[in-house]
This record gives sequence, structure tokens and C-alpha cells, in this order.
Amino acid sequence: MKELNMSRIIRGFDRSLRFRFIFAQTKEIVEEARIIHQTSTTATAAIGRLLTQAVIMGTELKGDKDSLTLTLQGNGPAGKLIAVADSHHHVKGYLEHPEIEIPSREDHKLDVGAFIGHQGVLSVVRDYGLKEPYQAKSPIVSGEIAEDFAYYYANSEQIPTFLVLGVLVDTDYSVKAAGGLLIQAMPGVKDEEFSDLEECVHNLPGFSNLLADLSMEDILSRYFAKMDFEVLAEDGASYHCDCSEEKVRRALKSIGNDELKSLQEENENTEVVCEFCNTKYSYTKEDLQTFMEERGTKE
Repeated sequence: MKELNMSRIIRGFDRSLRFRFIFAQTKEIVEEARIIHQTSTTATAAIGRLLTQAVIMGTELKGDKDSLTLTLQGNGPAGKLIAVADSHHHVKGYLEHPEIEIPSREDHKLDVGAFIGHQGVLSVVRDYGLKEPYQAKSPIVSGEIAEDFAYYYANSEQIPTFLVLGVLVDTDYSVKAAGGLLIQAMPGVKDEEFSDLEECVHNLPGFSNLLADLSMEDILSRYFAKMDFEVLAEDGASYHCDCSEEKVRRALKSIGNDELKSLQEENENTEVVCEFCNTKYSYTKEDLQTFMEERGTKE
């Protein structure tokens, strides 16, 4: 599928090696998702935050076929949200109800928490190509996504973590800015040192506005105001769906001849739509007959 200009990821440490950071600028990724899924303003912010978190966590993937799947299933009107990342800094996402809009909060900010729901389950699945993928679940604590994943890091991985995710939607409903910053304490860092960092960053202006107004390096200078930092790696990232006709054909062949026959009888043409990129694949009755015959030959 077509990709917009690349988003950007930078990684590094403070010079005293007490903290590591992963900073993702994801405006292009979130705008692509908005266009694909025709999201409401609040839905744009929600899926944008989850996609950004997938980009950040996806930087830990090393194997060529490694993948990461993040799922949020809250009790709000959004339904299920999914983001998938791979080791090539590709990400794709899906949300069950992109059309739903809800009122903003009293402070005029988008109410992502109410959209997702304040209760539910956050799921992290890492597939390293082993027999079974690594799976972890954590409760949704606010629905604001950054707070939910910070809770996940603290409780499931026991890593003191500061995480901020932001999406700023413009007056024309396009994405003006989007990104996320993860800062984690390295082993041996004292609680008071991490508290000093938290106190510094909590006194800063809104992260989304910083993304719109400043470069990534200038934002890091604000967050690491009391210490120097060093960027050690930089990568591009993009919204990319790896669906293909071959994969869809394999999926159709796997559902069984009874289901294929039912589709053949009910529809002149069977259309399959990819939930991540909305690409449509169409198959005739003759195609379905061929799939059934190929299944019979193999069986």
C-alpha cells in the first residue's frame, strides 16, 4: 500500500546512563490511519496514541519476522483497538468504531478515556517465531492509554517508567502533531532520582503542543533540563499493511469447504476487506470452486 512520508524514532540515554529514552514522532503514521479509517476526532487521538505506543515498543523487536500486537478492550464506545508493529518499524492499526464521537472534557481536551472506557483489559503479545508467543495482560486504569501502559510497565515488567503520548487534531480534522516519549530508569537508579525527573516533566506544557511547536531535540532538552542526553540511534517508521491476495487466498482456503460453499451460494462475488488498510479483494464463484477443489486435492 502507499506510504506517506516517514515518521521518526530516536533513541538514547542521558549522559550519566541513569535513564534511557525512546521518542517517536508519528504525525504521518496517525494521519494515514485517519484517512484509512475515516476516524472521528476522538477516535483519531485514540488510535494515534496506540499506534505510537506500538512504534515505541516495536523498537525492541530484533528478528526479521518478529511482531508485536497491542490490544485495548475497554468498556467505552470505542470497542476493540488493535495496533501491530514489526521489526522494520512498520505499524498498522484497527479500531472497531472509528465513527463514534463523544464530547470533549471540561478542560476542552479530547476525552480518550471515556472513548476507550475506564475499565477493561490491555494485552501485549510478542511473537518471536517460537512455539508460543509471549503474552501479558494488564488492567485498563484510565483509558487514556499512556497511563495504562505506564501501569503495565510498572506492574508487568517492574520498570519505573514515564510515558507520554499525544495527538493534536487540527481544525480541518487532519493530524497536526502526534508522538510519544518513553523514559525508563536503568537498573540501580534510586527512587528519588526518578522522582526528580517526573517533577521536571510534569511542570512542562502539554506534550501535544510541544510536538506541534518544537523539534524533537528541543523537546528532549526540555524533558532532560537537569541533565545532558545523547541520541544513539535514529530510524524512520511508517504505516504499512502487509496484506496481499496470496494471504487472503490462503485464509479463504483455510475456512473449510462447507463455509466456502455457503459463500458461493449466497454471493455472486465474495468480497474480503482488510480491516487494517481497507483494501478490497474480490472472488468469483469460480474462484471459490477452485479453492474447494484445491483443498480436496490436498486432503
